[in-house]
Amino acid sequence: ATAGDAAAPAPASAKDLEFPDEVFCPITYAMMRDPVRAADGHVYERLAITRWFAQKLTSPMTGAPLCSAALEPQEDLRNCVYAWALARRSTAEGVAYFSCPHCGDEHCKDRAACQRNFERKIREESAFGAAARRRRWIEGNVLPPAERALRSGPVGAGALILGAFTVGAVVSVLGGVASTIAEVATGGAEVVAGLADAAGRA
Repeated sequence: ATAGDAAAPAPASAKDLEFPDEVFCPITYAMMRDPVRAADGHVYERLAITRWFAQKLTSPMTGAPLCSAALEPQEDLRNCVYAWALARRSTAEGVAYFSCPHCGDEHCKDRAACQRNFERKIREESAFGAAARRRRWIEGNVLPPAERALRSGPVGAGALILGAFTVGAVVSVLGGVASTIAEVATGGAEVVAGLADAAGRA
């Protein structure tokens, strides 16, 4: 056969257009623009795992608590995903990849504003998540002993009040609230003086 008789390249098949599973984020199920590895060993889209960690520091895959929110960039995978998306830009996945990462609009006119809105949401969700974690910690570590102390009678209730007073004083010291410390000291002195006076009259 001559060069002119060479067959034209065959069109890409459906199989050729398939995306490997590792290019998809397990949280959003979308192709990852900025893949990062979390402390659980799994790879996620940075924006998705950042928002997840703003609410709870757990593994999205297993639900297990994590000791760190550190994220390790996956540059090789990022380049691989970009190449796949670029070669298949006409597919739905390719279009989604090159759309705004924050609002998902292919024709987003102000991606900077979308990014600011996303960052504001992250701050709000971080504050809410921190409050929720504090509430869960109190419910699990403070309320049960307090409830047992109250049920044990006057002695337990007194110990609970003393403990609360001590914690408040320590917090005041650590926070550097001098006026509060002075008030605590003054109140303690007045109590001691009152007890001494009562003992003298007895």
